[in-house]
Amino acid sequence: MGMIYQVQRDSDRELSFATHPGARRGRGILYAMAPLLLYVLAICVLFALATRDLSLWSAVKTVAVAGLAGATALGLAGFALGHRVRDRIDVDADSLQVRHTPGLGPERVSRLSWNDLVGLAIDPTVRSLGADVKLVAVHRDGRRIALVEGEPHSGQLRELAVRMSMLGGIPLQAPRFTRSDLVR
Repeated sequence: MGMIYQVQRDSDRELSFATHPGARRGRGILYAMAPLLLYVLAICVLFALATRDLSLWSAVKTVAVAGLAGATALGLAGFALGHRVRDRIDVDADSLQVRHTPGLGPERVSRLSWNDLVGLAIDPTVRSLGADVKLVAVHRDGRRIALVEGEPHSGQLRELAVRMSMLGGIPLQAPRFTRSDLVR
């Protein structure tokens, strides 16, 4: 499995990493495939309906060509939206900053002070499009704040979490499956 995150800076005082371009391209391809798969399904249904009445064949061909144009346009839009999704984490001795760029809408930025946190953890995630674990910040009030998602088999997210916990001076806690994981 390739890298999901690309380390941009790593020193004794700071760490910065962001979604790897290959992972962004992969997400774009995943989003682009949805309209094309629906198009193929619709064509199969139309073909099955047309075999009952061959007089509908010319209408099926017309709809198929128009549907292909629409599915292609939606596929390109899906790729652009999927490729736009990006996460960036900047960590220093005082705080960590999370920048999330969704497919649609403005970038969301949140800053967490290490003084407000009691630890970091890597929790399993129920809702997933290929990522099966998430790095969370454990707040003093018990909330588990999702930072980024990762792939469980590469170990990359764990390495980044260990490095972040060293910079912040807080422990890396054991994973926990909480009710908030079901909601988010």
